Amino acid sequence: MGYKGFGITKKAYNFYIKSNKTCMSTQIRSINDFYPEGYLANLSDNYFHDLANEKSQCAIAEIIDQHQDRPYRYRVDAKRDNYIPCPHCMPDEF
Repeated sequence: MGYKGFGITKKAYNFYIKSNKTCMSTQIRSINDFYPEGYLANLSDNYFHDLANEKSQCAIAEIIDQHQDRPYRYRVDAKRDNYIPCPHCMPDEF
Protein backbone atom coordinates (compact mmCIF):
# COMPACT_ATOMS: atom_id res chain seq x y z
CA MET A 1 0.00 0.00 0.00
CA GLY A 2 1.37 3.42 -0.93
CA TYR A 3 0.88 6.81 0.63
CA LYS A 4 -2.41 7.43 -1.19
CA GLY A 5 -4.10 4.83 0.97
CA PHE A 6 -3.19 6.83 4.05
CA GLY A 7 -4.78 10.13 3.06
CA ILE A 8 -1.52 12.05 3.53
CA THR A 9 1.14 13.53 1.29
CA LYS A 10 3.90 11.32 -0.04
CA LYS A 11 6.53 13.33 1.85
CA ALA A 12 4.78 12.89 5.21
CA TYR A 13 4.30 9.17 4.51
CA ASN A 14 7.98 8.71 3.64
CA PHE A 15 9.02 10.58 6.79
CA TYR A 16 6.67 8.43 8.85
CA ILE A 17 8.11 5.22 7.41
CA LYS A 18 11.72 6.41 7.80
CA SER A 19 11.27 7.51 11.39
CA ASN A 20 9.32 4.40 12.40
CA LYS A 21 11.14 1.50 10.78
CA THR A 22 9.83 -0.84 13.44
CA CYS A 23 6.28 0.01 12.35
CA MET A 24 6.91 -1.37 8.85
CA SER A 25 5.56 -4.74 9.92
CA THR A 26 2.40 -3.26 11.38
CA GLN A 27 -0.53 -1.83 9.51
CA ILE A 28 -0.36 1.96 9.34
CA ARG A 29 -3.67 3.57 8.53
CA SER A 30 -2.98 7.32 8.61
CA ILE A 31 -0.77 10.12 9.87
CA ASN A 32 -3.18 10.17 12.80
CA ASP A 33 -1.63 6.88 13.95
CA PHE A 34 1.57 8.90 14.33
CA TYR A 35 -0.12 12.07 15.65
CA PRO A 36 -3.55 11.01 17.00
CA GLU A 37 -4.16 14.55 18.22
CA GLY A 38 -5.34 15.72 14.79
CA TYR A 39 -3.65 19.12 14.76
CA LEU A 40 0.00 20.06 14.57
CA ALA A 41 1.43 23.47 15.41
CA ASN A 42 4.61 24.77 13.80
CA LEU A 43 6.70 26.39 16.51
CA SER A 44 8.69 28.44 14.00
CA ASP A 45 5.86 30.23 12.17
CA ASN A 46 2.94 30.05 14.66
CA TYR A 47 0.58 28.26 12.24
CA PHE A 48 -1.26 25.10 13.17
CA HIS A 49 -2.36 22.45 10.69
CA ASP A 50 -5.33 20.12 10.36
CA LEU A 51 -3.72 16.71 9.75
CA ALA A 52 -6.96 15.32 8.32
CA ASN A 53 -6.86 17.99 5.58
CA GLU A 54 -3.08 18.26 5.05
CA LYS A 55 -1.90 19.93 1.83
CA SER A 56 1.58 19.71 0.30
CA GLN A 57 2.14 23.40 1.12
CA CYS A 58 1.79 22.58 4.82
CA ALA A 59 5.18 20.80 4.75
CA ILE A 60 4.28 18.61 7.74
CA ALA A 61 7.27 16.30 7.19
CA GLU A 62 9.70 19.21 7.39
CA ILE A 63 8.05 20.55 10.54
CA ILE A 64 8.39 17.16 12.22
CA ASP A 65 11.90 16.57 10.87
CA GLN A 66 13.10 19.91 12.28
CA HIS A 67 11.46 19.19 15.65
CA GLN A 68 9.31 22.30 15.32
CA ASP A 69 6.07 20.42 16.00
CA ARG A 70 3.60 20.63 18.85
CA PRO A 71 0.57 18.33 18.68
CA TYR A 72 -2.93 19.37 19.71
CA ARG A 73 -6.04 17.28 20.07
CA TYR A 74 -8.43 20.22 19.59
CA ARG A 75 -8.13 23.32 17.42
CA VAL A 76 -9.50 25.50 20.21
CA ASP A 77 -6.43 24.62 22.30
CA ALA A 78 -4.05 25.64 19.52
CA LYS A 79 -5.95 28.92 19.10
CA ARG A 80 -5.83 29.49 22.85
CA ASP A 81 -2.04 29.20 22.63
CA ASN A 82 -2.06 31.91 19.93
CA TYR A 83 -1.43 29.65 16.94
CA ILE A 84 -3.01 30.75 13.66
CA PRO A 85 -4.97 28.34 11.39
CA CYS A 86 -2.98 27.38 8.28
CA PRO A 87 -4.31 29.12 5.14
CA HIS A 88 -3.75 25.93 3.11
CA CYS A 89 -5.42 23.21 5.16
CA MET A 90 -7.95 25.44 6.96
CA PRO A 91 -8.77 28.23 4.45
CA ASP A 92 -12.23 28.81 5.91
CA GLU A 93 -10.72 29.83 9.24
CA PHE A 94 -7.89 31.97 7.96
